[in-house]
Amino acid sequence: MKPIRWIIALIVAVVALCAIYFVVDRQADDKEKRQQAGAAKTLFDFESSTVTRITLENEDGYFAFDWDMTNGTWQLSSADQFSFNTYAVSTICNYFSELSSEKTVVFDCDNTAVYGFDSPTVLKAYTTDKGEDAPYILYVGDSTPTYDAYYAMVPGSNDVYTIGYTQGSIFCADKNMLKNTYLFDTFSTLVDYCEIIADDETVFRLERDEDTMWHMTAPRSYGVYNSAVTELMDTLVRVQVDSFVEENPDDLAQYGLDDPKYTLKLRGIINGQQVYRELLFGDMITDNDNETQMYGYLSDSKQVFIITAAAVSFLKAGAIDYVFPYCVNVDVADLSRVEIDMGDVYDLNETMYLDYANEQYALGNVDIDAYDDDDIMTLYQNFFRAVSNLKFTAMDLDAVPQGEAAITIRYVHLDGSETVLTFIPEAENNFYLMINGEYTGLTVRLNRFTGSSGMVLSYEALLKGLKEAK
Repeated sequence: MKPIRWIIALIVAVVALCAIYFVVDRQADDKEKRQQAGAAKTLFDFESSTVTRITLENEDGYFAFDWDMTNGTWQLSSADQFSFNTYAVSTICNYFSELSSEKTVVFDCDNTAVYGFDSPTVLKAYTTDKGEDAPYILYVGDSTPTYDAYYAMVPGSNDVYTIGYTQGSIFCADKNMLKNTYLFDTFSTLVDYCEIIADDETVFRLERDEDTMWHMTAPRSYGVYNSAVTELMDTLVRVQVDSFVEENPDDLAQYGLDDPKYTLKLRGIINGQQVYRELLFGDMITDNDNETQMYGYLSDSKQVFIITAAAVSFLKAGAIDYVFPYCVNVDVADLSRVEIDMGDVYDLNETMYLDYANEQYALGNVDIDAYDDDDIMTLYQNFFRAVSNLKFTAMDLDAVPQGEAAITIRYVHLDGSETVLTFIPEAENNFYLMINGEYTGLTVRLNRFTGSSGMVLSYEALLKGLKEAK
């Protein structure tokens, strides 16, 4: 009987092992199926170029952005208007249009509130393909406990997914994240007005004319130093705030903004629209002597912000930094002669004759061309540049010049008109600059005439060169 018992035992063992195998295999298949069902899947896949509107609703409010086909940019169309970051909206659109889950956390979830869907961020994308009545919709809940993903849901399903932390953070942008951190977000070439006010007095005002050329219209009308103005505009459009503090403040005084130290007024084209913006700058954020940040205020959006003081150091600049630095703006091709008389200041009373078109030049009765000498011509040109590039030294807008001119420079143009510079003594070694009898508000130190690049040394070098060439 023993062999039969062994045979029966073996059969039982084989049956048991087969049963165990099938159970384990089935469990493995079920696990694999569950893993496959919970694996990453495509939630949205549509062309971002077809999006006409993006809406975002969260605890901060409802924000709608429409695509402006004419200007090729986003426009804020909801009631709450503020300067927003168009790149942030484009990023939301791009991530939304190609969104996949990382995994499915719960199938047919009964309590989605535990994942933050009792008050989710609601994102909608309207496209030309589906029209105004059928937007793509995404619900975003809380971030995961490990902050490596966000929970997400889509309409028509109670499945809870996770999406990438980067995408989730962008979709859950609050109002401050949507705000534009640039003071004036445009190209420098689209700015056409800039005014800086310090202690309630206009320091300078710059405006473009109909030919897009810059001019200074305050504190007086001046030609501008184009490279300096260009640098200023390039700086203005790059400046960003550090953080936003308060919207619609009840008390500006706590920030020193009720009586601001500086006011910056700008006008230009932003996203195809003409925008005028007034910015106020108040106290440093602490009384620490080493403090580097200050408070500012955007008047149009009623927003208090913090900014690094060094980023707006141009507020301390004066009009003199942007005025055309030379006493006069003349072109040699437009002149027939220049008469220089330094009176008793220095023994220099000469006339330079200029025929730029025919390359004929003379100093008094000395024919410069007759020398046929490049060195002599260079010395002559240096003298002309020293005269025509004479720089002013300072501004004195309130002065009332009196007395006779100590120095006179007369530019006679080809059409017979004249531009006459006269220098009236202000004090020893300093002169008021008059042009055609009118005070310019500018003064010139004597060393501008006699210094290393001044007309006196250039004149002496020319005389020496002519003497040695004989």
